[in-house]
Amino acid sequence: MMKNKKKVPHSTKVTAILMVAAVVLLMSSALGSTRAALVYQSENYTAEIGVSQIGVSLLENGNIVGSRDYSGSGDVWNGTPEGKLLTGLLGENEEFVIGKKYDEVLSVRNTGTIDEYVRVRLYKSWQYADGRKETALSPDLIKVNLPGNGWIEDAGDSTEERTVLYYPNILRSGEETPAFADSVRIDSAIMTKVKESRTEENGVITITQEFSYNGVNFYLKAEVDAVQTHNAQDAIKSAWGVDVNVASDGTLSLAQ
Repeated sequence: MMKNKKKVPHSTKVTAILMVAAVVLLMSSALGSTRAALVYQSENYTAEIGVSQIGVSLLENGNIVGSRDYSGSGDVWNGTPEGKLLTGLLGENEEFVIGKKYDEVLSVRNTGTIDEYVRVRLYKSWQYADGRKETALSPDLIKVNLPGNGWIEDAGDSTEERTVLYYPNILRSGEETPAFADSVRIDSAIMTKVKESRTEENGVITITQEFSYNGVNFYLKAEVDAVQTHNAQDAIKSAWGVDVNVASDGTLSLAQ
């Protein structure tokens, strides 16, 4: 007996893609490396470094969205280590458009009083409002453009969901890096990602399709941390767990 089939097109109950993002600035491990390095220095040098401040800020489209600066006393920090990205992505009453490129210029500034090296870990994923990840959608559909600008990627530590970048030059106090990202968009290929469900009633099979991104948010997070330049190889190994080479001019490269 043949059963009638009825196919319902893509659900019209598709919620707009929401943007959720965060910036987390990590400095505690870097500071620990600074203290460890001081053990091997003279009392005068220790006193000089002890009153210095290590600090870093993340900038989005020219504005500081998160910062963390050591106060120089105990374990006291200043700034806002966790902030929000993408809050100004859309204008008033503007709807997000899939496939459209939006400005998302991200850079790092040394807001401390000592020179430093900086690292950025950029995460992207699809999540529901309760924090659950939607693994059926590839993070690669979230297109964050990385213009290069001298930043080096640790391909061995990067994944589909995480990109690890190092600024190879010494970042002097008060200086800002070139942008490590400059735009974000959602790949139009997401429009081809659909979920299909079937129900049967009175011999009629109804096939319903809806977009896989229905009710899902795209999530972007940037983690920035810094390490002092003194005794850089040991400090970076201690703080970040990676081996680097340091040239005579202070330029970093990842050890093979």
